[in-house]
Parts: sequence; structure tokens; C-alpha cells
Amino acid sequence: KYSKVRLYTPGPLSTSPRVKAILGQDLGSRDSNFTDYIGRVQQGLLKVANLKPEDYCVVLLQGSGTFSVESVFTSTMPEDHYLLICANGAYGDRMETIAKTHKINHSKLRIEDNKIFTPEIIRGELERLTKEGKKVTHLAIVHGETTSGLINPVTEIGEEIQKFDKDIVYIIDSMSAFGAYVPDFYKGNISYLVSSANKCISGVPGFAYAICKLEHFNKTKGWNKTVSLSIYDQYQGLLATKQFRFTPPIQIILAFHEALYEYIEEGGQPARFKRYDENQKYMTAEFEKMGFKPYLDKDIQGCVITTFYYPDDPNWDFKIFYDKLAAKNLYIYPGKFTTALTFRIGNIGYLFMEDMKILMEAVKEILAEMKVKVPVVAKLQNPYFLSTSKQFSPILAQPQLI
Repeated sequence: KYSKVRLYTPGPLSTSPRVKAILGQDLGSRDSNFTDYIGRVQQGLLKVANLKPEDYCVVLLQGSGTFSVESVFTSTMPEDHYLLICANGAYGDRMETIAKTHKINHSKLRIEDNKIFTPEIIRGELERLTKEGKKVTHLAIVHGETTSGLINPVTEIGEEIQKFDKDIVYIIDSMSAFGAYVPDFYKGNISYLVSSANKCISGVPGFAYAICKLEHFNKTKGWNKTVSLSIYDQYQGLLATKQFRFTPPIQIILAFHEALYEYIEEGGQPARFKRYDENQKYMTAEFEKMGFKPYLDKDIQGCVITTFYYPDDPNWDFKIFYDKLAAKNLYIYPGKFTTALTFRIGNIGYLFMEDMKILMEAVKEILAEMKVKVPVVAKLQNPYFLSTSKQFSPILAQPQLI
């Protein structure tokens, strides 16, 4: 039962045999046999998002999901912009790094990693900035924050933004959420949503994409601050020639096309969400039976990835725990916090209930081998984080596995 590699991660993730098989296929990058696939992927993503092609378009970009975030940030803001970044995890913080690097006028609203943004919080910050004389033109938020596993209510937030100012350009990083969760683009007045091939659609890493509202996107010609990340120029190239401007990830796009077929065959978003949600709920219940405490309250926990506190046990050692799981071809994630010692379990990709049961059997075996007393007691604070001085030793905190 441990012969197959299983990735309990938020992506890259386990893929199906059909998707893996496509990776062995070669096609010419300028040949219509390949370029037709690009168009079908674009159409497929519009279908997943429940969008009309006269309202939105899909732009594919080589690289990781962060490439697409940086592409939208550096291609869709004129000189007189002001960006509000709403962050409740590491990926919201990464948006700020991009903004600072490109000298984008911005401010960041930061809340705790275990809290979600609500429409009221967003409106309050917009009102505060307005009183300070700062007119927000763009607002960016992460949909599924895999730092913790929470899901921000992006459609409802979009509705509130519209009530405040319908002209605000609304940007959503839905990297690890899109496919399992599909926001209402029309109701939320979403201008740009970015995601990646190797997440809930269950392709492999190599390209990302942006779903763009044409009403705003068509105004952005010449706004780009880079060449390779110019999302407008990439789209114009795709329109004119059906080709990427630069070397395309051919096999990755073919594999994603196959993954889209599997997604539709499974039943689309409702069925994909149902499987992931059942995976998450079963796995969480089994961990809780052993005394493990989830980092998030259940009402804000998503189905993509779940964070658990370390046990407060002298025999617990995450590196040993991880290595013993890896020896069984079961791969999980370390935590991403400073104030709490945690680990994370992903529930997405080509994982089914049988795979979750195999993981939990292995966890129970390994805890017994490590002589960790069950039920465990959660270690709710990181001893290496000194709350009085706010000094922190990252080397001693979360283990570096690579």
C-alpha cells in the first residue's frame, strides 16, 4: 500500500495516470496541433469560472503562480494608482514584496493568520484610507491562504467593494482554491483572478493563468513595467497567432488539458469540492481523535490544506515524523508560522478516501514507534518566539526539510 507516492500538499500535488501519460507527448510549439490546445484550455477555464467570452478572457503565462500575481500587479496599474493589499498569511505578505520591488503605491491591511477578512473589515479600511486622502484604485486579496488553510469570502468582499466604489479594480490570488472554490465573478465584480496549473484542477507545475475582465483589461496597453511578464502583450500575442511570445511549456499545457477533461468528467466544481471536503473532514476527525488540535476554527477552515499544532510531547520530533512518512512515500508539509509550531496536511490532487485512510494508518503506526503518548496535548506556542521582545530564531523553529 506504500508503493505509490502520495503528496498530501497544496500543490504540486499527486496527479492521475492519465495526466502523467500525456507528459510523454511531443508537439511542435508553433504547430496548430499544439496551439489548438491553448485555445481549448482558455475556453475550458472560462467554463469552469462560469464566464462569457465577451466579458472575460484567460491569459496563460509560463512559470509559477507567483509569476501571474506579479504579472497582474505590473501590467494593470497606471501611474496614478493606489493598491490596497489585504493579507492574512504569507501569500498576502508576498504581494507586498512584489509591490515594494516594483515601487507600486500601496498600503497593506494585515490581520491575524487565523482570522478571515469580512466585508465590514474591508469597508472600514477603505473608509479610513479615504479620510487620509488616499484613493484606492486597486484591491488585492488571497482567496485560499495555504499558510493556514483558511478561505476568505471573496465574492461577498467584492460586493462590498462595489458598494463603496464600483471602479476599484479587484484582484484575487486564488492559486490553491480555484477549481474547488469558484467565486461569482459577476456578483463580486472581479477584475482579475490568478491561479496555477498544479492546484485544484490537478495539472502539473509549469504555467499559471489570469482570468481578466475585458472592460478593464482592454485599457491596460502600455502599462506594463516588464517585458516577459506583460500580461496584455501576452494576450495580444495569443489573439494574433494563438502562440506564446516566448517558449511555451508544451507538455504542461497538454497535461492540464487532460486534467480539465477529468475535472469535467468528475462533475466539475461541486464534485471536486465534495471529494476534497470529505478528505479534509475525515482526516481532521482522525487527527482530533488522537488529540491533535487544528490551527483554525472549523467555520473558516477550507478543504485545501489543514494546519495542526505540534504535540507537546518530549518524544515528538517533526523531522523524524516527516522522514518516517516519507519512507512510506507519504509526503506532508511543514508549518509556515513563527508564533506556533505546526505542520500541514493537504487534501487535494489525485487523493481519494482510500488515500486518506492510508495516511492515517501510517500516522498512528509512526506515533507508536516514536512513543508519542496518544491522545496528545497541543503545544500552542512556539518556545523560540519570544513574545516580550518579538525576537525569533527561524533556524530553530520550523524544520528545513530541503
